[in-house]
Amino acid sequence: MSTWTRLLPGLVILGVGSGLVNASLGRLALESVPRERAGMGSGANNTARYLGGAAGVALVVALATGGGRDSASGLLAGWNTAAVVCGALCIVAALVAAACRPART
Repeated sequence: MSTWTRLLPGLVILGVGSGLVNASLGRLALESVPRERAGMGSGANNTARYLGGAAGVALVVALATGGGRDSASGLLAGWNTAAVVCGALCIVAALVAAACRPART
């Protein structure tokens, strides 16, 4: 059984990273559209963020509880699978974002 002190470092890193990314994404969404379409850019950013969050939660729950896991050890194994899948998806997303950057001249 883990104590809260073992979870704290990861939660701090997650919170700082999430705050930095969310602030950056909002700014980039507004910078990527003409000034007169700023509301549209902001709306698209918020819609994507909410849909991504809902899909992410659904994916984690499906992976953690899938396969008829009814014991605590089965749920823990499902949670480990969900964490690995989420980590892999983060790496893929980072590679896609890096590939989409314009070339520096």
